[in-house]
Amino acid sequence: MDFLTVKDVSVAGRHVLVRVDFNVPLSDDDEVADDSRIRAALPTIEFLRDQGAKVILVSHLGRPGGRKVPDLTLRPVVGRLSELLDDDVCLISEITGAEVRAKIDDMQAGDVVFLENIRFQPGETENDPRLARQLAGLADIYVNDAFGAAHRAHASTYGVAEYLPGVMGLLMEEEIRVLTGLRDGPRRPYVAILGGAKISDKLGVCRRLLNKVDALILGGGLANTFSLCLGYSVGNSLVEAEMIPEVRSIIAEANRKDVDLLMPLDVVVAKNIAPSAETRVVDINDVSPGWSIVDIGPRTIARYRDKLREANTVFWNGPLGIFEIRDFARGTEEIARSVAAQDEANTVIGGGESVEAVKNLGISGQIDHISTAGGAALAFLAGEDLPALHVLQRAERVRVPWVGGNWKMNTKLKEARKLACEIVARWDHAEPEVVLFPPHPFVQQATEEASGSAVTIGGQDCHWEDSGAYTGSVSALMLRSAGARYALVGHSECREYLGDYDERVRDKLSAAVDAGLSAVLCVGEQLSDRDRGQHRQRVREQLQIALGEPGDYPARKLVVAYEPVWAIGTGRPAGVEDVREMTSLIREELEQLLGAGAAERVRIAYGGSVNAENVGEFMDLPDVDGVLVGGASLRTKSFVGICAGVRDHVLSSGEE
Repeated sequence: MDFLTVKDVSVAGRHVLVRVDFNVPLSDDDEVADDSRIRAALPTIEFLRDQGAKVILVSHLGRPGGRKVPDLTLRPVVGRLSELLDDDVCLISEITGAEVRAKIDDMQAGDVVFLENIRFQPGETENDPRLARQLAGLADIYVNDAFGAAHRAHASTYGVAEYLPGVMGLLMEEEIRVLTGLRDGPRRPYVAILGGAKISDKLGVCRRLLNKVDALILGGGLANTFSLCLGYSVGNSLVEAEMIPEVRSIIAEANRKDVDLLMPLDVVVAKNIAPSAETRVVDINDVSPGWSIVDIGPRTIARYRDKLREANTVFWNGPLGIFEIRDFARGTEEIARSVAAQDEANTVIGGGESVEAVKNLGISGQIDHISTAGGAALAFLAGEDLPALHVLQRAERVRVPWVGGNWKMNTKLKEARKLACEIVARWDHAEPEVVLFPPHPFVQQATEEASGSAVTIGGQDCHWEDSGAYTGSVSALMLRSAGARYALVGHSECREYLGDYDERVRDKLSAAVDAGLSAVLCVGEQLSDRDRGQHRQRVREQLQIALGEPGDYPARKLVVAYEPVWAIGTGRPAGVEDVREMTSLIREELEQLLGAGAAERVRIAYGGSVNAENVGEFMDLPDVDGVLVGGASLRTKSFVGICAGVRDHVLSSGEE
């Protein structure tokens, strides 16, 4: 498994958006009836708190259909979580707005807040990019710990990871670890049990499992459709007659692949689907009109038990009868006991009713792994691509292309707003990441224009202290509170005109990181360095002083911008080979300072003259991940053209 997890990223002092699956049952008096999903996510939440993160939780509850439904508020869930954490968790009733931003910015290390039911937002299930950006704008890092929703491409499970670095939570990691073993290397014989109401929900999974299992046991409404396909009368039972052609092909495929397909021999039938209804046990070929199959019968239970005794691996999803009515739950309960009794087998259960059965019987401790997911677990075991996993950060691709626009000391307020608005309107792509650096007085206004867009705002510089008697200075915390998410430090002009020596750049970098900002560290050599043959050593020194002391540098949030200062106004432009040499040196030095793994996640940008036509030449270099643009960023068409050039290069590289 090559995904990065929450343990692979630095979270101290940072806002971390955590997608959890707290879609839990509530009692009639609005209390959490089963808190197992909440408990399962506690290790991730507590790990983040211990590391000093500011934790923002998001979950759905029920199906409110994109509108606020008072009965589906997360308030009872938040109350139970507060009890389990022994600390107050604040429920925030909105996703966006000044009040939300203020509460997020006021968070201290270790605080936990919870956004209201994300499915109150109509854009959630539609994976609306605007909602995804709004969520991403609340945090620095995204953690998905909601394996139960991993098969949904929603804004909070999929879209947000296109705008933030996304990693797995500890629960997600454990689920994937266990299910990967089950999918890729199960101990034989491998027996899967599938139940539930509808075959249409599990048809694809059923077919794919034929490539992996030795025996497939069927029950519930799913088995009824198989029985009907074989010519048995099923009375008034729940069936999906339109699925019979598909079922017929699955039966034929099971025979070809020598998979033992076990279906009910006898069943419990009832005159009415209600408690205390009249019931009978009949053979599967003897279901009378007007009666409905509600459970598997005793001969079927015995047959299924015998097959389970042969198994070395068991996966179970879905009840084998109408489990919610106590009188029709015997088959499900007996199979639950049988699965739990397989001491030598690796047993895994996923799906609400199956899990509920073993919990009600008090035997959950005898199951090797109880998954928090039903549909997602089935899809993963069948080899399907889960959308929520697809967008999480994999170890081999950790550098998202980056374009920065440094406006320097240009624009007035009206011009700044107009420029930001134009760029935001014309750039609507997740890659490359686009960051604008307006003058400090306009950071908040630019942030307002960019709210909910694909564009991020940064500050051109920051002070090395959080506060104090430093007239005219701007701290990293001030930038953060104004909406900035980046700080530019060590720019050649700040070094030359404002006296930023290497040690001061180091302190500014630390201040930016401590404030939870991403940082752009600018390095580069003067013409005199190059003429003396000391250009390589000069850049090494800048990196060593800025990064050489022990520090907590989140590699994914660090950009190193190489500026060939010697080429400015000298008539000696920096060529592609010059940039290749220096960016390669920077990557090598980063490996020495941060370690190979962290260095691989740091993005390196070229901070020289580029345009839409030549940017691809620089992006072709193996150690260049983006560009820092100066004057061209003041012209919307030119800047967006450069961004598009980077995007086109990335797409063409992917096709190759």
